[in-house]
Amino acid sequence: MKPVQFVLRLQFAEAVRINSLSHQIFTTLTGESPKPESELIVERGVRVQVNEDKMTIWWNPTYCRIALEKISDIPNVSDKKHYIDRIISVLENINEVAKIGKLSNKILITHWILPTPQYDFVSLERKYKELMVAKNDISDNAYDSSTIFDIRKDKWILHHQSGPMEPEQVQKQYLSFKLDNVPKTFIFLEAGLTDNNVIQYSREEVRSFMEGALENCISHMEEFNRICEGCL
Repeated sequence: MKPVQFVLRLQFAEAVRINSLSHQIFTTLTGESPKPESELIVERGVRVQVNEDKMTIWWNPTYCRIALEKISDIPNVSDKKHYIDRIISVLENINEVAKIGKLSNKILITHWILPTPQYDFVSLERKYKELMVAKNDISDNAYDSSTIFDIRKDKWILHHQSGPMEPEQVQKQYLSFKLDNVPKTFIFLEAGLTDNNVIQYSREEVRSFMEGALENCISHMEEFNRICEGCL
């Protein structure tokens, strides 16, 4: 399967407060600092695209999300550390301006496509249903199928979503940059891993999570790929 996107999402346990212009104006006009709840001035956040790296960064006071779309053919790439280092570098830059405190959860999401040139979309849909969906009166009438389930992985939760997908759909719903060489038909896979344990942010903690989560997502992708290739 071809990787098309890696996403890290960090949910902040408490909204980040920084000394913005809004806070400065409030203090100048009232002589007081904004109170935590009743007079909280909310930053609107920012979305940044780095075209060279095909990277998109979302930040607001409640979460940070970083998506990478310029990815080699993992797991054939020997050094997955590059992608983790790139995301950690961005987080450290953000942390210098807006301190990241406690994290209520961490999520690593991976997106993959399995080209299926031997099928058109209708026949691929039919074959996928034979593979993943129980045959009954309801599923027989479905024209758009997907499979969603969660798996416990010790202290983590692995999320699986898969199904045939149109090229326009994956581009519109998931990607910020144009995906090159998109096959006409393919099976889409989302494998994501969530850790809901509250921790204090540190580059070491986030790196450890990403390393373990990425290995689990790749392992799940490989198993799903074997099942598909054996049946398609």
